[in-house]
Amino acid sequence: MTDWTEGDLPERFEDEAALDEFMTRPMPGLANDLAKAPGAITILGIGGKMGPSLAILAKRADLGAPHYRGRAVF
Repeated sequence: MTDWTEGDLPERFEDEAALDEFMTRPMPGLANDLAKAPGAITILGIGGKMGPSLAILAKRADLGAPHYRGRAVF
């Protein structure tokens, strides 16, 4: 997985939807890393500050799997 560089970041976000899309866009390699993880992806505390974005990010990265393996615990 590569790190973000300054060139990867937009100068600004047009609206909240654009910010949400950027924050939940999986980096290259995340889908490969998740594919190696056995079993379900469990996110504890999904109702917190970062939980919703993290869950969406994981789901977007895991969409190539035969079935979505996510679980959330509030």
